[in-house]
Amino acid sequence: MNKEDILAYLSKQQKRTEIVMKLEKRLNQKRSIYLHAKKQWNGTIVALLIFSWLMTVIPSNSTMISVILIIVATVLAFIKFKRTSASSQEIRDTEQLLEKEMSKPEYIDGLQDFPIKFYDYYSIYRLYQLVKENRATTLHDSFNLLENQLNVEYQNHLAEQNLLTTQATERSARIAAVSSVVTTYNTTKK
Repeated sequence: MNKEDILAYLSKQQKRTEIVMKLEKRLNQKRSIYLHAKKQWNGTIVALLIFSWLMTVIPSNSTMISVILIIVATVLAFIKFKRTSASSQEIRDTEQLLEKEMSKPEYIDGLQDFPIKFYDYYSIYRLYQLVKENRATTLHDSFNLLENQLNVEYQNHLAEQNLLTTQATERSARIAAVSSVVTTYNTTKK
């Protein structure tokens, strides 16, 4: 295969995976919305219920306020339930669309003679760019180069994580040292 054949093949593979990529992106957005809706108002609902309970325990004329707080908490819980159930249904629908798209013969045919590790829109785009920029002359070379790039990116990610952990540890050590000095100063002052 020459360069133009490889680019045409990768372009065709990219078109096969484009709809799946869009559905996966939409699914991730729907899941994010669902998680946000699931966490939303938890503290507010609990605080309203606790406050309304306290209002009934404390002897005063606050029964009406307690009832209003319970109603507000119930309305918030109902809205939260509606949002999470709607988001959950959207997730199920998107998952079904994604599954349907991935089971199409055209998508499955693209998997033949192509590593599944790289059978996604972004990896194919990167493979296309490697060949287009003459960094790889064959498809096999582009697979190897992309795999090396992914490994380097993963190693860099791990290094960043280690750096953040080290910085957090140093910060904690500095705070402990300062508090130790302050404690020593206060105990010797007495």
